[in-house]
Amino acid sequence: MKLRLVLLVAVLGGASCSVTETGSIALIWNMDDPDPFSEADAAPPASILISAVSVQSADGGSSGDAAIPLLQSPYQGSGTLTLPSQDGYDIDILQATLFDSADAAIIFGRSVPVQLGGIQNTTLDLFVQRTGQFAHLPQPFVTAPVSPLALTFANQYILVADGSGKAGATGNAIYDMSAWAFIQSTLPLPCAPLSIAPLGGTLILILCDASTSTTSTCSGSGVIACGFDTAGIVTTQTQAAPPTCGWDSVAGGATVVGANAESFIVGGTRPANPTNCVVRVGEAETIADAGFFGAPVAEGTFSAMRTGAAAAWSSTRGLVIAGGNQRSNDLPVEYFGTDPASDAGMLPAPSHPGYLIGDLAKGSGAAVVSAGGTLVVAGGTLPDGGVAGVRAFDLTCSDGCDSEVGVDAGSEAGADAGADANDDEAEVDASGDADEEGGAIASVDLGSAQGFAVTPSSALFVGAAGARAGGETRAFLVSTSGTSVKGVKGVPLRLSTRKDTTAVVSPVGSVVVIGGDTTMESFVP
Repeated sequence: MKLRLVLLVAVLGGASCSVTETGSIALIWNMDDPDPFSEADAAPPASILISAVSVQSADGGSSGDAAIPLLQSPYQGSGTLTLPSQDGYDIDILQATLFDSADAAIIFGRSVPVQLGGIQNTTLDLFVQRTGQFAHLPQPFVTAPVSPLALTFANQYILVADGSGKAGATGNAIYDMSAWAFIQSTLPLPCAPLSIAPLGGTLILILCDASTSTTSTCSGSGVIACGFDTAGIVTTQTQAAPPTCGWDSVAGGATVVGANAESFIVGGTRPANPTNCVVRVGEAETIADAGFFGAPVAEGTFSAMRTGAAAAWSSTRGLVIAGGNQRSNDLPVEYFGTDPASDAGMLPAPSHPGYLIGDLAKGSGAAVVSAGGTLVVAGGTLPDGGVAGVRAFDLTCSDGCDSEVGVDAGSEAGADAGADANDDEAEVDASGDADEEGGAIASVDLGSAQGFAVTPSSALFVGAAGARAGGETRAFLVSTSGTSVKGVKGVPLRLSTRKDTTAVVSPVGSVVVIGGDTTMESFVP
């Protein structure tokens, strides 16, 4: 703990009077990592900015993601900074950014939404870390999670579930990103999850084999869906499947969170059993005091059957899916929006005849950048055993679209691009345009990957290195300009021997890597 900030909170007591209370913000980090304020061989901070993103103001209004500066001051290395008074009824996200002498942001931390009056006379811990790096989050698991599944919920928590599918698994936990600690380190789930999805608030949906269920209120045969309240208030119960795409057609698939508190369980992303089914799950509707709730579901299908595909959400197209094709003549990218029954389609074929038809890579990751207009797909294992290159698609195009495609890791350009991700100097310029043979666009050396947009023009890909199964976890940062891939840079994890991991966007916007160790690692761009 390096710096304590005193926040003056004006708690309104009536139409014409208020009482000013004080609260503190403490900047913290994991003590097992180097001190981010005085890390060796790194630029020291020269100034500090404290800002707030309004979630809800005292008058009930809200604003966008624009951060409002509260205080900017030279960084003194210690001591107390006094922030201006804020309305205690406001709900804000608080941010701390530290800059070097060249005004580059080098240290950053963000809180979950907090009612400012709630921290009066207390201290709010705010985790900070070096930008462009991984850092350990405070407090480890009791035991390392096995084949973890993870999701964020209630704008504050990360649920980590044992994804082995075995009955009786105990490696489930909830991490609180306001306390920066586990609030439940041995969470009993009603069954062994195959897929999970948020339902709003503290409610989640768990797809599992009925044979692993431990409660009579969620039962059946084959694959079932259990509605579960992590807070333990609402009774666990069986959720009905849509009529055509049953739970068995999407179980094991990844969950993509869309707009309007809905999420999509995408069957085509699972590593086996090809399917074109997707189930959309809406926010749960709770019956007051009745002890149960219902989650609205809808189904949809893509044209192509897929396995090991990559999926992501785009504000331009809705849910998009790429790769994992079963046939070489299938189009590589399809999409549908909020209504899967009517708002569906596929990107037109690229302008080069036969170019990029049938993306057979399995295990790719996907991220949407450029304000929802560009889909970046990277990694994945090809039928010949190589690793697929970086592919970028224009989601706004309507006809004759050009897309760029990476080369295999086995080629010279791909081998250079797939340099050891633990070498943070490994960067490849991939600015050249793709030609008809698929030009020299850099490769991300991940046989299986997840993708995350981290800036408007860059995406982080995390997964198992190389085409071999069980490779160690590596991370790559891909920079783009439109559909041009500008470069690939390896980002070293703190623990280079991690395997069997998953990654998730946390409630504070960082990318968190989970598994392979009792610690978790956080990345901010």
